[in-house]
Amino acid sequence: MTPSLATSPLISDWISVDPDGTISARTGKAEIGQGIATALLDIVATGLRVPRERVRLSAPSTDHSPDEGFTAGSLSIQQSGTALDLAARAALALFAQAASSALGSPIEAVADGAFVVGGRHISYGDLAGSVDLDTTVEGVDAEGLLAEHAPDLATGGPGGKAGPRRDLPAKILGEPAFLQDVRLPGMRFGRMVRPPFRGARLAGAPAPDGLPGDAEVVVDGSVVGVIASREYDAITAAEIVRIRCQWTGEAVALDDGHMASFLLSAPTEDTDLAVSDQGYGAQPHPTGAAMTALYTRPFLSHASIGTACAIARHDDRGVEIWSHTQGVYPLRRDIARALGWDEDRVTVHHVEGAGCYGHNPADDAAYDAVILARAVPGTAVQVTWSRADELGWAPFGPAMAVRISAETDEAGQVVSWQWDGYGNGHSSRPSTLTSPSLLAYADQEGGRPIPPSNDPPLASGAGTGRNGIPGYRVGALRATSHRLLDMPIRASAMRSLGAHMNVFAIESHMDDLARAHGVDPVEYRLRHLD
Repeated sequence: MTPSLATSPLISDWISVDPDGTISARTGKAEIGQGIATALLDIVATGLRVPRERVRLSAPSTDHSPDEGFTAGSLSIQQSGTALDLAARAALALFAQAASSALGSPIEAVADGAFVVGGRHISYGDLAGSVDLDTTVEGVDAEGLLAEHAPDLATGGPGGKAGPRRDLPAKILGEPAFLQDVRLPGMRFGRMVRPPFRGARLAGAPAPDGLPGDAEVVVDGSVVGVIASREYDAITAAEIVRIRCQWTGEAVALDDGHMASFLLSAPTEDTDLAVSDQGYGAQPHPTGAAMTALYTRPFLSHASIGTACAIARHDDRGVEIWSHTQGVYPLRRDIARALGWDEDRVTVHHVEGAGCYGHNPADDAAYDAVILARAVPGTAVQVTWSRADELGWAPFGPAMAVRISAETDEAGQVVSWQWDGYGNGHSSRPSTLTSPSLLAYADQEGGRPIPPSNDPPLASGAGTGRNGIPGYRVGALRATSHRLLDMPIRASAMRSLGAHMNVFAIESHMDDLARAHGVDPVEYRLRHLD
């Protein structure tokens, strides 16, 4: 069973049918530019044998969507697609049974949203009130029902004709398509004023006078922001307030030139990924060459074309948020934790924004909007990050250092290999750490610093150690991942986590070993494959 059905087992969690015949489908996976909104819609249309125009797929929302965690790891089709496919097939079987009973004969086909027997037909909409979809997907014997009531529908479907991407026309034509384009009635605009360095504390509230338009200043601990009715006024006011702010503290001295020494000297949590002596043990063996090298990479920025954005509206009932988050439910949990509220007072809707390949600052912008919206109850506030904030304050792909030591025999065959990978963890997504991992929470009154990022376990692909074990036959093998517990720059997921660093290091080392033995690098690799 897909894990998505384990948490949302009912057909109605995924699919409902309106009296007019419209099929409403729901998913917990977010469209972030990869095209799943179209793919999932086509899966439902194919499963129910209806034209795709009859299916309406809603974006994730804690109001009505199944909780599918994060949209990450290329799992949307595997998890949500499988759940929707099974739910659609179960719904088809129940509707076919109802249609067969109403028409007094097994169903021959489904055409334009209607079940057909001879010249008679009855539509999904006609049956909507009589078919109970509040039943588990697994509780429906779809194959048996279809074999009895609609044998021609029991196998296959109209498939094979995926439709065009629904989201592309507006994007290509420059029409409103993103969260940044949303304008709610009476909405105001917000900008954050970040400190000059991480860990800086606000020495005193900046003077609020003399700001453009109706701009006002919001201060919560060391969190500073401005709100205005005109976006340009908010941008201008933020720059004025930035000059007025006084900060205390000392910046951490860290630059690319000292990155390797930092990575190799910071305290770590160590995990053995592989220990295999392959019969060599501690016995000496003939050595043709011994080679050790250190490979490094700096912190990496997402640098999305569109900067982070969010909208929030706060009132006595709670807070409603529109965000391009990768997980509406995890974000809700972290915001509720940060506010000290019950989760049911926080509602998060997904609206497409800047795409990402890992953990970008969408969640941080959402909490920024919440803080500002609390200052103007009942009014929606849209926060958009500046380019400088995006490049300076978003989660970074962690810097890494990889040390590889290898020994070869006289024939050039690798007889021992040791890999040590150093870096911060690769995950600080919302609700995954011991306290909220939202940027502003760390600086607001009563907040706590964001804990060091975690690494996924090896069984889930690992982080620093992903692809750290070579695919070659290398004799005695030792591989140890060293997760840094000092995090001067917030690190989190970026595409493939530690894999591209590790593959680069391993393949570079194999090239150098081949060169040392005068062997063609492709031939050298082939010698180490079985």
